Amino acid sequence: MGRWGDILGDWPDEVAVSYNIAPGADIAAFTKEGGASMRWGLVPAWSKTASTRYATFNARSESLIGKPAFRGAWNHGQRCLIPLQGYYEWQTLNGGKQPYYLFVASGEPLVCAGLWDQWGSGPEQFQSCTMITRAASPAIAFIHPRMPLFVPLFNAREWLEGKPDSCAELLGPDVTPANELELGYYPVSQQVNNPRNEGAGLCAPLLAR
Repeated sequence: MGRWGDILGDWPDEVAVSYNIAPGADIAAFTKEGGASMRWGLVPAWSKTASTRYATFNARSESLIGKPAFRGAWNHGQRCLIPLQGYYEWQTLNGGKQPYYLFVASGEPLVCAGLWDQWGSGPEQFQSCTMITRAASPAIAFIHPRMPLFVPLFNAREWLEGKPDSCAELLGPDVTPANELELGYYPVSQQVNNPRNEGAGLCAPLLAR
């Protein structure tokens, strides 16, 4: 895994590189204990079932601390980092939705702030996570009003191991310079709308097809 491992720990062997990850799929996440494979879409430990009727794959930075689905994970320090090379977002346009691929032009690693929780016991036990989002930076807000909350690499350990009060400060819009990185973006094919489709071609520019 190269640079990811140098910064954050061991890569979970059971997680393969994917170009089209949908909620409910397993993704790689890093906790203070190391790398893990987690279901994308947090199921709180107190849930009576292994699923939730609420959309918990994203958590708004402005309000997550008070949300029942995320409160337990936050209070127990169950924060994680989710590595990304880029991500998709959908622009509402003329009654339809156009997918875009967003990335850092320099190729720098991106790590998104997240929370994780553990549900069940015995063979039914699994870990799941949510990606934290914030208001989009002005340059990309025309695509979508939200974006992942990126954690600067120098703050990675603080996010994973810090006290709740100091980590709460990292949720603010003005203290995370990683969120003001110059993101490149371009439209991509509607093929990415189908989670069964996979491959590097999904994040190729639409005009290059």
